[in-house]
Amino acid sequence: MSGIQTEGHFEEFCARVGRKDLLDDPRFATGTARQAHTRECIGVLDEIFAARDLAEWATILARLSTPWSIVQSAAEAAVDPQTAASHYLAEVQGARRSFPLVASPAQFDHAPTTLTRAPDHGEHTEEILLELGRDWDDIAHPKEIGAVL
Repeated sequence: MSGIQTEGHFEEFCARVGRKDLLDDPRFATGTARQAHTRECIGVLDEIFAARDLAEWATILARLSTPWSIVQSAAEAAVDPQTAASHYLAEVQGARRSFPLVASPAQFDHAPTTLTRAPDHGEHTEEILLELGRDWDDIAHPKEIGAVL
């Protein structure tokens, strides 16, 4: 993910990736043009990035004045050493077993977020129906016919 926000950033990016020709392409010559031709721009960027591996791009992009970062999948983030070093990996107790989850790096008042598992399908149906004013007689029939869990 890159934070290309100005024409200067785009010019520097094109120079670093060896594609100064994009500056002469009317579809990409300005931020407004790039936005109007988003699909084409993404297609060209996909081709550019497919030409090298991540380690090469990290070296090239490290020299940019533009902010950039690698966006990881949850699986990649879970095994990243920085995740463990930053204490963002939490063990969450599921209904049948525990499993690791990557916590959000966002913190409020310097307090880490607390992770909990998602509820099982239909786990809180009865509680919710009771909170909505239904009584057990109202809940029994829909449960019997499988309309609610």
